[in-house]
Amino acid sequence: MARTTFGALLALLLGAGAAEAQATIRPGMTRAEVEAAFGQPAAVRTADGWTYLYYPNGCPRRCGSDDVVFLRDGRVVAAVLRSPRRRFAGPPASLALQQVPDARTPGRFVPTPRRDVPMVRGVRVQQEPPAVNLGVIRGEPPPPDTAPPRRAAPDTARRPTRPDTGRTVVAPERAGTPAVNPRLDTVPRRPPPR
Repeated sequence: MARTTFGALLALLLGAGAAEAQATIRPGMTRAEVEAAFGQPAAVRTADGWTYLYYPNGCPRRCGSDDVVFLRDGRVVAAVLRSPRRRFAGPPASLALQQVPDARTPGRFVPTPRRDVPMVRGVRVQQEPPAVNLGVIRGEPPPPDTAPPRRAAPDTARRPTRPDTGRTVVAPERAGTPAVNPRLDTVPRRPPPR
């Protein structure tokens, strides 16, 4: 009984010590609050209203990068933390970055219009009439320039037919070349149009 109580007490003390060693940040904190919790960042990058705070985590090659805190307009939006000493009490970075109002991707270049230069609202294109008269009159169908195809007379006198099916036997393309598939040689073919 005493051993169980001692073990539970020891686990409670060790767990409390580990929780104290783990610094936590939350969405909406300022940069000063993040630096108070995590210390000075190893590197800081800024682009398009975003600030990126980089903290060493001891495994940049294995983990892919150092720990990164994303701030938008001076407030924490998301964090990617792999160090056991740091914790982010918010949604995963992929979800948090999608929920940012004015959901621009961090670091993406978005040109802002200059007010001192007149903006082009549209372009008017003058189109020349076609060089060739196509002869299309709206509302009327074009006149038929060809008659419907005539049905060719069967050409069975020149080609042998199979007695069991009545289909025309077609010889291979070149003399001496065997047919790839004997069934394909018995498919009826129409003579070429004249």
